[in-house]
Amino acid sequence: MAPRTTEVPAPRLAPPKDLTIPERDSHTARDVLSAAMRRLLVDFRHLAANTAASPEDRADVEAFARVVDHLYRSAPGPLVSALRRPTVGALIRCARKALAGDGDVTQVPATLRELRAVALAEFAAASALPGPARLTRLPPRALCLGARADSVRGLHHQSGHGDVLLDG
Repeated sequence: MAPRTTEVPAPRLAPPKDLTIPERDSHTARDVLSAAMRRLLVDFRHLAANTAASPEDRADVEAFARVVDHLYRSAPGPLVSALRRPTVGALIRCARKALAGDGDVTQVPATLRELRAVALAEFAAASALPGPARLTRLPPRALCLGARADSVRGLHHQSGHGDVLLDG
């Protein structure tokens, strides 16, 4: 069964007149980036709490949702930093597109598995985990730019803010 999310409308911006050639003291680029990051954060939180996960993924989803919720409420900086990484943001956009009917919905569970693994590795690399975290169902390969790793399988990262063990 494919996961479902609630579509959240993105805030509308007036068409920017100075995006490519900024006017003096322009905030257009910042406003566009801020709106995109807000949308990415909303989508990420919905995907993290994916209640339509398969029974095999349920424990990983619940553990991941607790980490994301904690970071959102108490330390959003590392959360937003991870979302700015192309390896995290691209996965969110791919899942969003597929769930909106504009992609292969059968790939969403694998995309979300990869998203959980990459995001947890990024949080661990930033020493942002609130405590130990463990995933058991991993994608075949996942990139973590923060840890400078091309695969997070078998990664056991220890920091002063928690451990992450990815051993699927």
